[in-house]
Amino acid sequence: MTAPAAVKAYQALRGISPEDMMDIVEGVSDLVKENAGVRRITSYILSKGMDEDVLGLIMDMISTRKKAAAKFEKGEELYFTSEGLRWATPEAAAEHCARRMAGESVADITCGQGGQVLSLARHCDMVTAVDMDPLNCLITSMNLKKSGLDGVTVYPENCFSRKVISGLEKGSLVFCDPARPPGSKERTMEEISPDPRKVLMEYGERISGACFEMPPYMSLEKIPFDCEVEYVSLGGRINRMNLYTGSLKRSRRSAVVLPEGASISGDGSGINNDRPPEVTAGIWVNELDPAVSRSSLVGELMLREGWTGRVVKLDPRRTLLWSDAPLDSPFVKESFRVLGTADSYEGVKRLLRSAGAGSVTIRYAVDPSDYWTIRNELERGLDGSIKVHLFKGETFIIGEKLMGSSSRSGGKGRQ
Repeated sequence: MTAPAAVKAYQALRGISPEDMMDIVEGVSDLVKENAGVRRITSYILSKGMDEDVLGLIMDMISTRKKAAAKFEKGEELYFTSEGLRWATPEAAAEHCARRMAGESVADITCGQGGQVLSLARHCDMVTAVDMDPLNCLITSMNLKKSGLDGVTVYPENCFSRKVISGLEKGSLVFCDPARPPGSKERTMEEISPDPRKVLMEYGERISGACFEMPPYMSLEKIPFDCEVEYVSLGGRINRMNLYTGSLKRSRRSAVVLPEGASISGDGSGINNDRPPEVTAGIWVNELDPAVSRSSLVGELMLREGWTGRVVKLDPRRTLLWSDAPLDSPFVKESFRVLGTADSYEGVKRLLRSAGAGSVTIRYAVDPSDYWTIRNELERGLDGSIKVHLFKGETFIIGEKLMGSSSRSGGKGRQ
């Protein structure tokens, strides 16, 4: 649904209560299930005293429910527009963040349509939800009521308004998920809104700490205030970066693997151990979860787990750990039996043929437009049955995935 259409629809909804809007949406949903035509559905909306301009909004909310089920356990019962769902915090990530704020008074000052608010309301003593868009506030209230969660104050306000800031209990916490341009290549503080620096300045001593949910690939050099940097993965993929300030800060760096909930923290000093050992048949490489790689906590993880293998950091998102046997850990995405290494594409092709490969999955960064050109060239002439995975660091690493080892499903919550 386009932004102008949403504005027009909301103007037709002015003054409607969350309960009445829920009743209308469910009524239209029932008609859709009966395969009712547009004329009958429009007549129903008009009979409820609504303008037909709201039909597009309601149909958008209904059609979004199946997609919402991928982010929320009861997503097919909740209310989101397609745009609102796109930016909603997945439930697994929202629950993790809410647990860090459990028992506190919290304000979500960029609440959107309530994805994070639902989790905060389940875990925190007092919750305030703020959004400049009154339609978002209406939908947030609908989702709270649908979930049976009471006691949340919802403000259709600018998060910097005196009403919002002065209304907070002193010592409260702030959660903020700033909006950012979807097409931006380099994330900076200047392009997101609200700017976390301004939030910290304006809220000042009124709050004891804050959590900012940031673009996960923002350069740490662009973060100008003291905070804990936490990388969160969901289903084996980096999902977000949380910045914790004040009373919420526990360490310098942390990594969290969801949905398992495994976590590790430390100073992120990393390790300088990037040369592979002599390759022999049967040696293994284990792809570490990207949250650990991004947080530079590989060294801390190895020390905690008692791992002694060599480390190969392929790129900022992908780190391999060599071992004599596959490693069983929530911090390991997948394990591969090494078939060999090569210094060139020609060497890779020879090794693929001698290993009995039938297909090749490229596991390093290539231009998407070039992926199948490279893969088809590597697979040309292969007549084996082994599904091979190809990594690239200082050398190419060819591996066969351990049966039963697979990228973890994110369950409810991949964004």
